[in-house]
Amino acid sequence: MWITVGDAMRLDALQGVEVIAGAKGLSRMLNSVTVLDAPDAVTWLKGHELVLTSTFPLMRCQLELNRMVDDMAARQVAALGIKLNRFMTELPPAMLQRADEVRLPILSLPDEIAWIDIINPIFAEVMALNGALLQHAEPIRNSFNDLLLSGATLHEFVAALSRLVQKPVIVHSHVAQLKLASSDLNENVVTSALAALSQAPMRRTKPLTDKHDIFELEHSLGRLICCRLDPSVDANGRLVLLDQQKNLTQSDLWCLRHARDAISIKLLQSRAESCIAREVQNEFVQSLLDSGVSDTAHRKLLQRGRERGYRLYERYLVVALKFPRLKESALRNLSDFFYQKLGSEDILVGWIGNARFVLLVPERPETNFSADGGAAYMKSLLQDIGHQGGVAHWHAGLSQILPISRMARGLEQAEYALRHSIQSGHSCELKLHDDTSLHRIFSHSAIQNEIYSYVQEWLEPLLQHDQRHQSRLIDTMRVFIENSGNYRETARLLHVHPNTVRYRIEQAERLTRRSIQQPKLRFQYQLAMYLLPNLEKR
Repeated sequence: MWITVGDAMRLDALQGVEVIAGAKGLSRMLNSVTVLDAPDAVTWLKGHELVLTSTFPLMRCQLELNRMVDDMAARQVAALGIKLNRFMTELPPAMLQRADEVRLPILSLPDEIAWIDIINPIFAEVMALNGALLQHAEPIRNSFNDLLLSGATLHEFVAALSRLVQKPVIVHSHVAQLKLASSDLNENVVTSALAALSQAPMRRTKPLTDKHDIFELEHSLGRLICCRLDPSVDANGRLVLLDQQKNLTQSDLWCLRHARDAISIKLLQSRAESCIAREVQNEFVQSLLDSGVSDTAHRKLLQRGRERGYRLYERYLVVALKFPRLKESALRNLSDFFYQKLGSEDILVGWIGNARFVLLVPERPETNFSADGGAAYMKSLLQDIGHQGGVAHWHAGLSQILPISRMARGLEQAEYALRHSIQSGHSCELKLHDDTSLHRIFSHSAIQNEIYSYVQEWLEPLLQHDQRHQSRLIDTMRVFIENSGNYRETARLLHVHPNTVRYRIEQAERLTRRSIQQPKLRFQYQLAMYLLPNLEKR
């Protein structure tokens, strides 16, 4: 059930709010509230939300604000609520004009109002409207409303519904990364029921209500009575009763509906609270990365961070991540994974746009970054991200381990290393800043011709031979040199016999007329191979 933007503005909590554009759109329907914590987050909006922002996420895309207005209007956003005090003090006239044209209300919010003081009254109003329309089921409604207003957990909602209907209950939302079941169901039954619902064609389901919002599906365990969660939460989310005795009543349907509404509101509240926490953390991380912050301001920033509950460390590894070719749903799941999972390891997460994140990874005794600059730790973490976040392609750049006062320098290092990861052309490539030191020396345009001549002088016979015969002399020499001339280790890494390595090295020495075994010459070869990838891009 929905209210209008105009209805919301009449609430006590929104007194003092000013409509600065889009006044003709106050009749837009509103059923949710969310916080915009990144410019790209517009793509995640479901529609009919009041979108709140401190304008910090808008600062990086001021030239694209008109398009943002169009995107919000196209997604049926109810209104945009902004605070024009701390970051942006005014919006571009063109943006305001565009909001008037598409009738998207832009509301200027008093700076002293906390987000939660806007979110809760609107959710309460939506809930009250639901109650007015369903008042003949008031006892059932009250039981769930009491749970909602008391701050009950989702487990308590599931237990309450199961107790009222005397049936096992399942609630599932992929978007919210949620799968809960009443205590009388084991994991195998839950998995089987959800699989049946996801795989069953609609022709096998039977609607149980005129609105077709509740349907049943025959299952080996009994009837599955399914009610979809509110689309603003998850269009494919489900609340399910397992009707083993096939004794479903009208009262059970009312319980299911009210539980669905209350659980949907609970999930929306959780999402809004999560968005607030994300925006606060993102602003904190962006401030840490700001090179213009004075020492005094930096000390105050750290104090505020500790007051917010962040466990801060003396030294951090800055990691810049890029996730190309991600669909909207995968990007949102990835963002959820970052903020929900990485916090347990005290990793701070920031969003730097264009499918890029920055992680501030603390140096702790158990992480042992000193051995390899954090490479092994990050490779393990990124593999976990790939598995749980559904990500097949990524690039990563790692800074040196730096004091928390030098995070701006850390970001410069991480982004430089990230560019080299992207330029490598290889997916899932992790680059350390220390690996790029020679690149910075040899990247000057004035010496590129000299570098080209140098590489050709040392490697041209091998390059020509590999191209002509589809051989692997260059690869073999690279691995051989990197492993200090160890034939067995080179053979193991290349998955060939040691005699094959010996033959290839002898062949390379004949072609170049130089001995790879001489330390001085080995260094020349190693440097030429280090520079070769850059020349291959020419």
